[in-house]
Amino acid sequence: MNNSHNTAHQFQKILFAIFNKCVLSHLPFYIFLSLLSIPLFALPAILDSTLTLQAVDGGVNGAYHGKTYTVVFDDYAGVSIISPNNNGELINGDLGIDVSGEINYNVVIEMDLPDTLVGSDGNKMHITFPSSGPGSGVRLETGGFFNPNVTNTFYLGGGGTCGLRLGYVFTVPENVKIEGDSFVGQIHVNAYYTGLNSKKILQESSIVTLTVKVPSSQLILVPINGGVSGTRPDTTYAVKYNPYTSISEITPHNNGETTNSNVGINISGSNSAYVVVEMVLPNNIIGSHGSLLHVTFPSSGTGGGVRAETGGFYNPNVANTFNLGGGGTCNLRMGYVFTLPLHADPNEVFQTTILVRAMYTPLLNSKAALVDTAYYDSTYVTLTINMQPNGVNDGKIDVPLVTTLIQNYPNPFNPTTNIEFQIKDYEWVTLKIYDPLGKEVTSIVNEKLTPGAYTRSWDASGFPSGLYYYRLQTGDFSETKKLLLVR
Repeated sequence: MNNSHNTAHQFQKILFAIFNKCVLSHLPFYIFLSLLSIPLFALPAILDSTLTLQAVDGGVNGAYHGKTYTVVFDDYAGVSIISPNNNGELINGDLGIDVSGEINYNVVIEMDLPDTLVGSDGNKMHITFPSSGPGSGVRLETGGFFNPNVTNTFYLGGGGTCGLRLGYVFTVPENVKIEGDSFVGQIHVNAYYTGLNSKKILQESSIVTLTVKVPSSQLILVPINGGVSGTRPDTTYAVKYNPYTSISEITPHNNGETTNSNVGINISGSNSAYVVVEMVLPNNIIGSHGSLLHVTFPSSGTGGGVRAETGGFYNPNVANTFNLGGGGTCNLRMGYVFTLPLHADPNEVFQTTILVRAMYTPLLNSKAALVDTAYYDSTYVTLTINMQPNGVNDGKIDVPLVTTLIQNYPNPFNPTTNIEFQIKDYEWVTLKIYDPLGKEVTSIVNEKLTPGAYTRSWDASGFPSGLYYYRLQTGDFSETKKLLLVR
């Protein structure tokens, strides 16, 4: 009698424990009924076990406009790998879920995967999670692929664990407008033990966050204006940058010819990124008194372009690709060869501007979309050849040959910066500052100006830190550049 009473009491305790387990786990009552069909010897393991999901957030830093990337987890290296990655793209954490629970139990995993990631300005990035091969899911313990698009059953094994890592393929939209923007998506994961009759037992859920960031460093070009003085008619000169002395040297120089300054461009941007640089070079320069000077920019040797950091030649006549290196900079210096006309006026000044454009390499097929973004920049470099020593002429005011907007200095700045520009005609001129959304924040110049060179200052004391744009407009000219206020 006592044995029967004890058995009934034990069964009553088990039923009460099952009911409490369902209540505490917020499970539907039908699961309570399904548990009654499980053999009693299996109940203690189920009732004492827990099912835990640990989200492993991850993503990518430094993905570029218009480029498609594949991320795959390398089971041998134990890390996720992104390709291509030749512009400083980096994995910022593996992406997946860690499951822990009762040893030697089967767990069913369901994933609700996004097909888009959303940026801060509402822009959308397309993303897929392949079912096999590159970009597919990988189980850590076995290295085998799994298809995250369907329901999967995994065996927890003797350790009671299962680590899953996701691969993915995404394409960065070309019209990203915000510097350093982040595209974010969430993956909803459900997991549960499998019971008799395929009933769900002890369900658990979690959310995994995937983040893809575009580069936060804008591309900035700073022109280095320069030239030579004291040159003589009917003479051919060659100017070459010497990387050892950091000075441009002119030959011949036996009559007091000197270089006033180096001529070139300083580039700054994302560390280790590749940048393509294009230059629009003149063949002839018209002097202030009408003479014509022929000029060339050799690809190597005397007069060849030189990269200041390495001393190596580059060809300024074609598009060149440079790596910005760990410092995120690249300084280019130009050499040139010219012949002064035989009958040039001794007081004549020859001046021209060289258009320089630069962009990150993944963006080569998207030039039109990049003009107002942080990944493209352009500027003008001024080359001046003066026949008088030390740049002295006959006192006449030289009229600029072209209207030009020059990069502000200093840049970045706090709180005041200078903006230089040249006007070739007597006309109405405006110089205005805009915020990143294109809203005008102040007007610096709004008047008729005579031909000449001008400098205007902007005091940004009342404005927040950030990226701004300044635009010079005349009757037939308009150019916009970037300036960065940093407090």
